[in-house]
Amino acid sequence: VLSTTEEDGQNLSGALQSLCWGCAAGGSLASAYYSGSLIESVGPRGVFGYAAFLPLAVAIIAIFIDEEPVGRKSSPQGDAPLASGGGEGALEAVVVSEGES
Repeated sequence: VLSTTEEDGQNLSGALQSLCWGCAAGGSLASAYYSGSLIESVGPRGVFGYAAFLPLAVAIIAIFIDEEPVGRKSSPQGDAPLASGGGEGALEAVVVSEGES
């Protein structure tokens, strides 16, 4: 999502944010509407089980995701690593320009 908004500019990011908020609102309304009938049909323990299942499934699936470590650069002082990306070029340019003067 972030890379899409960076590539397509600010116009798309506003539309994407509106879509996300709209989906969240729609999901909240659907949840509020159907929760009463779901409690009547399966009971409170069943509803709790359904509500607990999705986060538990996400946590279990996340354990099996094989991620590659992000490359790191050393800071100019050499004491703390900086993660690559995220505007470090500007920071390095300031540090280099201050060191030259």
